This record gives sequence, structure tokens and C-alpha cells, in this order.
Amino acid sequence: MSMRRGVSIFVCAGLALVAPALSQTEDVSAEAAAAMPVARILPAVASIGGVGGSYFKTSIQLFNQYSAPLSGRLVFHRAGETAASDDPGLNISIASGETLSYDDVLAAMGLTGIGTLDILMPYASTSPLVVSRVFDDAGESGTSGFTQDVISPNETGPLGRVLTSGNAGYLIIPSDLEAFRFNLGVRMLTVGGWVQFLVFDAHGEQVADVGKSLESYSFQQQEASRFLGLDLPAGGSIRVRPTGGSVIVYGATVDNVTQDPSIQFARSGS
Repeated sequence: MSMRRGVSIFVCAGLALVAPALSQTEDVSAEAAAAMPVARILPAVASIGGVGGSYFKTSIQLFNQYSAPLSGRLVFHRAGETAASDDPGLNISIASGETLSYDDVLAAMGLTGIGTLDILMPYASTSPLVVSRVFDDAGESGTSGFTQDVISPNETGPLGRVLTSGNAGYLIIPSDLEAFRFNLGVRMLTVGGWVQFLVFDAHGEQVADVGKSLESYSFQQQEASRFLGLDLPAGGSIRVRPTGGSVIVYGATVDNVTQDPSIQFARSGS
């Protein structure tokens, strides 16, 4: 397997924040892309069939707010696998003031499945503005879904969605686990790590303490009770605390009848 991209990502990203927005070339070679820092992360992207005849897709729009063109690469990391420098992607080039749109970003890459998406740019500070939506496509019956914010890998600290060692965040479990299914998504941003999940019932009583060892630069999404190995208490909460590495953790709730999804993030200090 080729060298993991993440090592260079976090060395470069901190320096890139002070770089000016420069004009870029129209194409991005594989070698250039491998050296680029991650400017933004879409924690969850999908183009996949689901329960009850649902089909979930992810649309994305990228707007270049700068006076010079931007070129970069969208890179997809499949769930259950460790990110690598040869993961599939799509080169992007956006003129000043232009908006680039993909109704189904994974289909535009010739892919299906579920995973996470990195937006690589020559400088992390020159990320385009991004609007993304995860939705169930019901054809003639329309769509239902949510807008998903992109996340900077440097979004740590109070209310940050990147949790670091010693910082905890919380997820709220749906109050009706018959009407809704609840998934946990975990994106590891560093070389391995350990995350503690404390589960509380609706009255604040701790019912479980689950530790998870996570592979380097990996992503996974599973039904929450399966991921944690226990039956979840309806209306309870999950305290998420990494004791090594940096991680993004979210809860995805889906209505079992309409397939309408929503998302929440475990935020540092929340």
C-alpha cells in the first residue's frame, strides 16, 4: 500500500493558514495532489441504497470567492478502509466567481458506496465555499435530507467538531428507537487513537463504558448499537472522549418511514 497521506496533511496544514490565495494551474497531477493539505472535510458522503427502498446521495457545490482561479482535488476514502494516497478522486478547477456543482459527487467520480471526502487545495486557507446536502432520492416523490457543513481539520477548541485528546463532546440518542435508526460515524484524522464512549440513560445514569481503538486515518459508520456492542437507552446520551489522536464523531438519525435523515456532531466542550 502506498504512503498514507495524513502525515503530510497535518504538517502542511498549520503553515498553510497564513498563505495568500494564489492563482493555480488548471490541472492537478497525482504527485501534486498527494502533497496538498486537506483544506476541508465532508465527514459523510454516500451514493448507496438503504433500508426501505431509500437511495442516499450527496450533492456538493463549490464557489470560488477569490479573484484568482482555484484548482484542487476531491478525494474519497471508503468506509472501513484506511486512507491512502491512491484513493480515488476528482480534479477540480474553479474560475473566479464560478460555482461548480455535482448532484451526486460520488457518481461524478464513477463510484458508489459510503465514506468521507477530503477537499485538497495547494493552501488550506484558500478553500472554496462549500454547500453540501445528504439526501434520500425518492425520484418523483422528491428528496429529503440535510445540509452538511464542511469541517476544517483545525476546528478544535470550544465547540469544535474535531475532538482532540482530553476533550469530550456529546451525542443525543433518539427518544424513539423504533421510529428512528441511529448510526455512529467516526473519522480518524491522525495516526491511530483511542476513543472512549460513555453511554447514559435519559436520567443521566451511566449504563456503559466502551473503548474503541481506531486505525490510522480511517472512517467507519455503523448502526450505533452494533458499533458499541449494546442496546442503547432511548433518549439517552453518549459522551465521546478521545485519549489519543484527533477525531470527528457524528450521529446520523434516519426516520424509518420517510427515510428523512439528520446529523449531529460531538462538539468539544459542549
